[in-house]
Amino acid sequence: MPIKTRLKIATCPLEKWTSVIEDKDIKSIETLLTDLDGADRISASQNQKLTELWNKAAGQRRGVSNCNTCVKDMIRDLRKLLKDR
Repeated sequence: MPIKTRLKIATCPLEKWTSVIEDKDIKSIETLLTDLDGADRISASQNQKLTELWNKAAGQRRGVSNCNTCVKDMIRDLRKLLKDR
């Protein structure tokens, strides 16, 4: 739970706080993840958008990465955040 309270996309199941992320950003995350489903590669513009959305959701300032593991981790984290919110 301590981690969840720091995530900008998370909401409290007891309604003690709400998501700080706007609905349009959540929709953008969903759209991007749908576009990436089954893709072998991620374009530079998708990577930029992924990083931007991940930073908003996680409250971080991570730079765009070309590291495959880092990109996969951001995708996995966003999928989990959407599922758990």
